[in-house]
Amino acid sequence: MPGLVGVVSNKGDGQRLLDRMADSVRHRSWQKTDIFNSPPFHVARVHLGIFNAEPQPIFNEDRTLALFMHGKIYGYDEEMKNLKHKHRFTFHNDAEFCLHAYEEYGTEFTRRLNVNGSFVLVLCDLSSNRLIIINDRYGLSPLHYVIRPGKLLFASEIKAVLADEAFTRTLNEAAVADFFAFGEINGNKTLFKGVEVLPPASILTYDGKSATIEMYWSFCYKPDYGIGEDELAAELVDTFREAVEVRFNDGLSHGVLLSGGLDSRSVVAAASATVRRDIFTVTFGTPNCNDATIAEAVSRAAKTRHIFVPLNPVGALTPYPEQIVYLTDGMHTVHAGFVIPVYMQVRHQIAVLSEGLALDLLLGGSFLTNRIFKVKTESELAAILNARRLFDDNMLAQLFVDGYYSTIKSLPAQSVQSTLSQEEGHPANRFDAFMLSNRVRRYIFMGHSPITQNFTEVTVPTYDNHFVDVILRIPPELRFGHRIYMKFLKALSPELARLCYQHTMLPADAPLWLWKPALLYQKGRARTARLLFRLSRGRISIPNRHSFAPVDQWLRTNAKWRQFTRDTLLSPNACIREFCRQEFIQQLVEDHETGRAYHSGRINQLLTFELFLRMFVAGTLPPPKT
Repeated sequence: MPGLVGVVSNKGDGQRLLDRMADSVRHRSWQKTDIFNSPPFHVARVHLGIFNAEPQPIFNEDRTLALFMHGKIYGYDEEMKNLKHKHRFTFHNDAEFCLHAYEEYGTEFTRRLNVNGSFVLVLCDLSSNRLIIINDRYGLSPLHYVIRPGKLLFASEIKAVLADEAFTRTLNEAAVADFFAFGEINGNKTLFKGVEVLPPASILTYDGKSATIEMYWSFCYKPDYGIGEDELAAELVDTFREAVEVRFNDGLSHGVLLSGGLDSRSVVAAASATVRRDIFTVTFGTPNCNDATIAEAVSRAAKTRHIFVPLNPVGALTPYPEQIVYLTDGMHTVHAGFVIPVYMQVRHQIAVLSEGLALDLLLGGSFLTNRIFKVKTESELAAILNARRLFDDNMLAQLFVDGYYSTIKSLPAQSVQSTLSQEEGHPANRFDAFMLSNRVRRYIFMGHSPITQNFTEVTVPTYDNHFVDVILRIPPELRFGHRIYMKFLKALSPELARLCYQHTMLPADAPLWLWKPALLYQKGRARTARLLFRLSRGRISIPNRHSFAPVDQWLRTNAKWRQFTRDTLLSPNACIREFCRQEFIQQLVEDHETGRAYHSGRINQLLTFELFLRMFVAGTLPPPKT
């Protein structure tokens, strides 16, 4: 993905290593590279030439500070005016603002000015040979780092770290355990020992010998029970409209990834009528799926220019599974390869894509249950989180060979406990803070950053600082079951709230008590379809129109996907044999193909891990051409 890479070293190998690191993250011909070599600093930026297109680094007046920036910040006009009284500006862009704000306030500027957006800053202090790295409050742009004697490496993608031939590629058992138990990795671990992810809201300082990390903000709900629902809804509407407006008001061509859900619809609803006429809405999926039909209806009502990109199972295959695994360092499952041709198509019309990321969790409490509100102890809450498994303990015992399972069997529970202990407050708020800081953040690392940003810039108004600050004041009882979310959406746009919601297939403004029977009906239809498939021995297959990409059906009924699965996982040369039992994998595949069980998520996780091992560990699969 476009981003930042660098090495701080006095060993004389920095410039050659930087070239390899920069090449490893430049995946498309249209991406540009800025290089800076001033020992001990060797830093590069790979970018699209859209946000902050001016060359970097940006220097201060006496050239004692050099700053690289990846990302975008918003709403700093007044602070910029104040800084112009004391500092000379050449480009008047985000990076130059951050440089002079640092000169004025030090690292405190992130907290003092409430720097708002998605960003990573790398600041080289040329007078003291000190490096400072700062990221945004939510860690929306991943940055990995490795500290070795006399050397610091950092990179937006792990593969750039692997460009250092001195780095030993050793799998991190704790991360592997998370990867299979939960489908993502908790905390700041990666699949390689020695490689960490910079935590959100962090200031990393490296002086050539050691590094320190300071956190300047934390994701902490502080509910205010003295505010009424109507007042909260009005404040949410006002701040969200401002968040959307400031992101669309830059003269660039904008699009919104629009599904049949509520989050992306909220972004469209918050845009003014004038903005809606200028933006594109983009939807992809199998033709006539619910997401496609609902998104088209939303676009018509909002009067946006709509783009629909149809998907088919064969089009999602080679070379895209390999490309997805390569681009995401093995973090995104292979079935998501279909998004690459989608972004290839829309990049010619759209410079910046907006996403309604995680609003259903932030505001809607979509993972909360009545059981969570009854939790009395931390162990109860940990048990609920630990139960949200892709592979449960019994399946992990059957999946991994004896020696490896004995090493990792206790690690998933330890991972939840250690990460949960960092949260505090009401159990529902702690639960959501855990999900946002771990699962959602890792989802961002899988798709938002390494895939989309190879083609367009991305902005996330749902993670606007001012908007999130309002959400953090909402009592969990109001977030539970989308209660305040529905008031918010209806106030944003009554017209768009009347349209169907993909999750329930009811109008979005339908009474909330109807949601449960509607969801039960949808689940019943899916179970009936699977039962008919199994009883008919595959002769009756009802198309799944509820999902925009019915991966479960692709893996079950499509001959090419079935062959790809078997060739990859059941090959005599499969790397995964070192860790996993072939007979158990074969049973998973056969049970899914015959309809005896639903294993698409597990099979995709296994396929991804196999391709990851081939590319990044064994080196038997060369990087795919992108």
